[in-house]
Parts: sequence; structure tokens; C-alpha cells
Amino acid sequence: MSGTWANTISHGYALQLSASSVGADFSTSCTVAHFPPLQLDDSLSFRARGAYTVAIGLVSVRVGDPATITGRLLGDRIMVGGDTLTLGSMGLRVCNA
Repeated sequence: MSGTWANTISHGYALQLSASSVGADFSTSCTVAHFPPLQLDDSLSFRARGAYTVAIGLVSVRVGDPATITGRLLGDRIMVGGDTLTLGSMGLRVCNA
């Protein structure tokens, strides 16, 4: 799976998933978690384990902490947790810490 999907209005902060054949990054305003390439199963779902590579501000994770991502491809959208991401990027990332 490859591409960039984002939701610029979600729980007060932006979310972005950037995936390619070399790995995936899931970003919020204050964190980035890196994962191996995301593989879709027969139901177009994915699950991967990785680690946080960025953690700034008043967040409860630290760089190096384990991270898990689960989601599902729905046409040109991706569901990650309870959030729907659409094609595109979140633009400028600002962490209000």
C-alpha cells in the first residue's frame, strides 16, 4: 500500500498516514510513529507494530516507545482507529504543547 492520507480536523489535531514500499509513518501534530510497509489482507485491513520516532510537547509517549497501527482501506479512504483519512497531506504540522 502506498500513498498519503490525512484528516485535518480530528480530535483537535491533524492526522496523516504516509505509506510506501519502504515503510509507513503515522503522524499527529506532536508525534510520528514509523512502521514497516503496510500489507493489506483479504479484507483490505492492515495491522503493524513499530516505534515512535518523534514525540514532542506534552504527550504520553517517548521516542522509541512501541506503537501499533490498525486500519482498513475503504475505496480511496483509510480508517485508522475511529478516524477517516482521505487522500492528501495535513500540511504544516504545529504542536501546541
